[in-house]
Amino acid sequence: MKQSSTIICICGPSGAGKSSLMERTTELLEDSVSFYFDACTSTLVSPDPADVYQRLIDGIVTDPLDIVRNEIKNDQFIEDLQALYEGNEIVDPWNRRLKPAKYIILKEPFGRLREGMDALIHTVICIDIPLEIALCRRLIRNLTYDYVNDPVDARLDQILSYIKGYHDGEGRAIRLLHEKLKETSDLRYDGLKPKDELVNNLLAYIEGIA
Repeated sequence: MKQSSTIICICGPSGAGKSSLMERTTELLEDSVSFYFDACTSTLVSPDPADVYQRLIDGIVTDPLDIVRNEIKNDQFIEDLQALYEGNEIVDPWNRRLKPAKYIILKEPFGRLREGMDALIHTVICIDIPLEIALCRRLIRNLTYDYVNDPVDARLDQILSYIKGYHDGEGRAIRLLHEKLKETSDLRYDGLKPKDELVNNLLAYIEGIA
């Protein structure tokens, strides 16, 4: 396979600031394109996080990476990323027409852990942030952006559902995943640092590998 792009993957928990780092970086970085895991959620096959945590507690599964490798699948995401990587123009599920670029800035919450990703990704950068801060950011975003056009009762139901799931097992599953991501990433960025500082760090890193 002839590589036509360098893929820089940004990972970290929801609320870490992955999207804002990607968006600003691609604004400033010539010959770059952003590719979002979020765009392909309609084709994602994934187990319930609370069930994952319970299976780990019960010893049914001993290695959380087995869940990531074997049970979290998104064939459309892989196909589109592969095509872009090989120099083909694609249209993503958000109806963005993406042209090939020297650098693909990728939002992939599982880093290179999922099957097929390690062969594509050049560098994984994990945004390391206290999970309670990430949770607060996620809830603020839900209240002020994600569900802002929904009726008040619907907004509260959405947020309460997320908090309950987080409490019942998803939060603990996220913690386990975050530790694995930190172990397997190439670089860690402090998610409490100002966004502009993280952007400058990423641009400097990319310049160094050019």
